[in-house]
Amino acid sequence: MQKMDLDRIGSREYAREVAQIWDRLLGDYEVEAPGVRDVVYKSWLRCKQIGVDPLKRAAPKTPTHVAPSGNVSEERLRSVMRSSLEAVAPFLSEAKSVLIGTGHNGLIFSSQGDVRLAEGLAENSVVEGAMWDETHVGTNAIGTALAIGGKVMIHGEEHFCNAGKQWSCAADVIRDPVDRSILGVVDLTGPAESISLRANALIAAVVERAESELARLDLMDQIKLIDCFHQRSPLGEGLILVDRRGLVVRRSFQTRFDKANIRQGDFLSGLKGLPCESWTLDLVHDALHDGEVEWIRNEDDDVIGAAIHVARSPVRAAPKSDLPLQLKALVESSPSIEPVIREAAIISKRNVPVMITGETGTGKDVLANAIHLSGDRADKPFISVNCAAIPRDLIGVELFGYVEGAFTGTRKGGMSGRIEDADRGTLFLDEIGDMPIELQPYLLRVLESGAVSRLGESRQRKVDIHIIAATNQPLKELMEQGRFRRDLYYRLNVARLHLPPLRERRSDIPHLVERLYAQIHACPAGHTIPHGVIEQLSNRDLPGNIRELRSLVERVAAGLSLDEPSVMAEPAGPTATTLAAVERDLILSCLDRNNGNVGRVAEELSIPRSTLYRKLAQYRESQG
Repeated sequence: MQKMDLDRIGSREYAREVAQIWDRLLGDYEVEAPGVRDVVYKSWLRCKQIGVDPLKRAAPKTPTHVAPSGNVSEERLRSVMRSSLEAVAPFLSEAKSVLIGTGHNGLIFSSQGDVRLAEGLAENSVVEGAMWDETHVGTNAIGTALAIGGKVMIHGEEHFCNAGKQWSCAADVIRDPVDRSILGVVDLTGPAESISLRANALIAAVVERAESELARLDLMDQIKLIDCFHQRSPLGEGLILVDRRGLVVRRSFQTRFDKANIRQGDFLSGLKGLPCESWTLDLVHDALHDGEVEWIRNEDDDVIGAAIHVARSPVRAAPKSDLPLQLKALVESSPSIEPVIREAAIISKRNVPVMITGETGTGKDVLANAIHLSGDRADKPFISVNCAAIPRDLIGVELFGYVEGAFTGTRKGGMSGRIEDADRGTLFLDEIGDMPIELQPYLLRVLESGAVSRLGESRQRKVDIHIIAATNQPLKELMEQGRFRRDLYYRLNVARLHLPPLRERRSDIPHLVERLYAQIHACPAGHTIPHGVIEQLSNRDLPGNIRELRSLVERVAAGLSLDEPSVMAEPAGPTATTLAAVERDLILSCLDRNNGNVGRVAEELSIPRSTLYRKLAQYRESQG
């Protein structure tokens, strides 16, 4: 908000104009081209539509318990909010204002600031335990910030209810460090005549401090979960580890999770967004059809996730003579890629780095595993790491491990990384294009020296690994953008295999459908695919490639028609193209409004500068 906007909003003329428009709106008179700010008028319309009482002079009080958001525990949010407010409290001594913290539902649970002012605010229930969302007290900075998901200032007469009309307040939301969902609100409230740009600076400082602390605590939780995985994953048992968001952090290899298509980085079905304290064994069974749940807690006794134990599916090592059948099976289901598979068979006998390229869903991970099982390392570990699924701050720990004392929260004896775990076997680096640029030199050093150092140590540990990398991104373009190292690219790209999309090999679709149907349906002999299904699927656009084809075959196996609108039709809503266009317009308009200042745009839109620069570069390329 600019200075001239503040001057106008703080004027008596504006207050009179706003009061007149408010009276007309409540009297059901037509209001044309209202002279009130757009964000305020839209909030008024919402409040009127849901029947908020405009004469209300105080917010309702409830017990001070804040229902968990599903991501961060109540106690953690309270603690972080309290310490963040206290950190800026000294700056409020002469500000004649009160800094307020709320939960994701607008319930006040913390405040700092002018004691005498707080007594006046108490008359309107601006106190701990009061509910200040729009549904209870109409337009106000706390409730409207929650409604629009961002910062806002509401001044005097702009409040919908009488409860706030003598106050000026500004607020912004605090977001989860991982999924960016709203956790709470920081609000600064003072007398109507105290309106100032300084409010935005104070709020921004609190929000930044709180989100940084939440990110640090979340990182500690993730490290503890990974430690728990290594401590709780005995041979003969499968294990899946989920955080409190229901996100799969780690899972053991070759368990029945493969059949359920549960992968690291996925949300466990039915648990996303549901507080883990409310998970039940029935919910877990719905997702896995089996399993025993063990809650994982941090030092404060907060539940930070769960370890779900499932009996490992029996896996017997294939005789040496059967190993080539792994690649042979791929040819049987996809005859058109036989040249690629034959080249893969040659590569499997040589210990050279392999780069597999292809669109999402073309089966790069399946080919990588087949190469491993067809080589001399078939009875050794096959360790898969999805570089896109692991949080940026954790990928270094995942790959390289750490020694005891490397940082706060490490376990006794340290932890091996995935590179060490793959010793004498194969390390599959999926989505290699998403590996952070700052970690790429360390991976290159491992490839060059055949040794790895854990985080926090200087010792070199010898490793013998076969590297297979895969990507759906144009790595050469990433190199030009400075996001992928040239030396690492050439070191990984010794042998290259490309899997074409299904639209370029439609002749494979009948073979794939038959094989997938047999795997999924597990039907008795003589049970055949419904008439016409193969022809329909062969003529269908399949941008998701084999992964999408499998989903469609599963529907057929379940007895559902491919032409059933309720099954096949996408829900009404914006297309990816529409969303991309909206995003582009939003970014460019924000850039114009900030006179080309990328830093301000990144802050306003809450996106990293690197992401913003990449999108701007894409827009320039699309313009030619």
